[in-house]
Amino acid sequence: NMGAIRKLCSRAILLQGGRLAADGAPEATVRKYLEDTSEKSAIVVYPEDPAKDIQVRRVTLLDHQGKPSLRLDQLKPFRVEVEYLVHRPISGVVVSCSIVTQLDESLIATADHDLDRSRLGTRAPGTHRTGVEIPGHLLNSGTFSLVVGISIPGKVIYDRREALVLRRDDRLRSA
Repeated sequence: NMGAIRKLCSRAILLQGGRLAADGAPEATVRKYLEDTSEKSAIVVYPEDPAKDIQVRRVTLLDHQGKPSLRLDQLKPFRVEVEYLVHRPISGVVVSCSIVTQLDESLIATADHDLDRSRLGTRAPGTHRTGVEIPGHLLNSGTFSLVVGISIPGKVIYDRREALVLRRDDRLRSA
């Protein structure tokens, strides 16, 4: 929990491969950790795991032109697309998407059943897709994490992925 480290610690160290990679203020150490461990691509694919009833398979971040990108214009909308794989029929699950700050504070949270209550029914085995468009002007400029999960709210978490780190930029002026 990066937010807890920043709030509770006066010093933080980062080990990578058994070697000291950072030692100092929690803010700088957490920033280095996030930079080093975050996905460098706007498309993240996870390996299939047949042991799971349902799982996140792919997450794609698209700019306002529909192109994969981690750098997004603050004034333009962007889209998150999630592909998930159902191995066994399952009911009552929701696929959720959250955008959180580097202090682990949730800014936006939505789930696929918000607009389509029928998704709470049984999901058949196979590959499924869902997505959400985030309006422009909703997030200030800054760096945020995209978290995708599949759960029965309040009961079971089937899969949770801190999928990628995105950057909203007020200086980015794309057509």
